[in-house]
Amino acid sequence: MSPESTAGQGDLMRVGAYLVTFDKAGADIEQRSTHARYRVQATTASNAVDFMKYYKRLIFAMMSNDPGELEAFRVQS
Repeated sequence: MSPESTAGQGDLMRVGAYLVTFDKAGADIEQRSTHARYRVQATTASNAVDFMKYYKRLIFAMMSNDPGELEAFRVQS
């Protein structure tokens, strides 16, 4: 996992094949190779520290590239 921040963007974190970006209302998760998108709409997911604290099972799912745990958060296109 590597938390990052770049000028002009919100905070972001890379977890395995996933990129997590944070805003005031939650976190957007994108699987980099398939471009599948997920959204955790909660203030407890608005920064990397809280996300790691409250969403450990999602972190482990992303680390093992197991999208099953993420399905409840899938954004339909």
